[in-house]
Amino acid sequence: MNLVHLRSQSVFILLFLGACAVALAAEPATHPAADVTDAQLDAALTAAEAAKEGEAFTGPLQSVAPRFREVVATTQPGQATWHKVTLNSRGKKLDAVRFRVPDGEPRDLVWAFLPPPTLATWYILPTTGAMDGFTQFWRANASTALGKKAPPGASRVLLQSLPAKNLKPGGEYLLWFRFKDETATPLYLAVGLVPASPDLVDQGQAGVIKGLGLTAQGDDLGVVDLDGPTTQPATR
Repeated sequence: MNLVHLRSQSVFILLFLGACAVALAAEPATHPAADVTDAQLDAALTAAEAAKEGEAFTGPLQSVAPRFREVVATTQPGQATWHKVTLNSRGKKLDAVRFRVPDGEPRDLVWAFLPPPTLATWYILPTTGAMDGFTQFWRANASTALGKKAPPGASRVLLQSLPAKNLKPGGEYLLWFRFKDETATPLYLAVGLVPASPDLVDQGQAGVIKGLGLTAQGDDLGVVDLDGPTTQPATR
């Protein structure tokens, strides 16, 4: 092997390694909750609440997405897990939870929650980019849908679905909630990501009830309390 050939190989290796370094640098970084300070969270919530809509609303929420509590969605049809989480604890009239869509096959979103009296509006938002979100929801009587399992004072259950075409496998999403005042309030919700059905939209409310397995039978909702300490406590 001559000297010219060796030099050519060396140049190729250096260029290859340089390209790899650029590619790695271009990968979006993932930030744990501890990387988002309380001050940053408060500033983001304040800015989003003031903006109400548009990029000035979505951008701040997306920038602090790791600080919102994660709800682990059920992936088995008819096996909903209910979660309880206190929202609006920072008194900003705005808060959110997040969930992740599993990798692999397309999945429909079916979810339900018990609206607190102070709830004003809610919607869905990807942690990066934009999406087409909900277009409708349904109201169900809590005693009819949950029976004796309904928490004290719960009168309604709100139900929604979103087809798999609107969700990205492996993607992460926020369910955000706006409140009428600064009062911290508990929220009960169940999130399901079930195998895609071509007629989810046509099923309407029945599709959500079936997907989550809501029933008036039994006397224990089996709530997972998310109000415990985070894995990595936030810093100031």
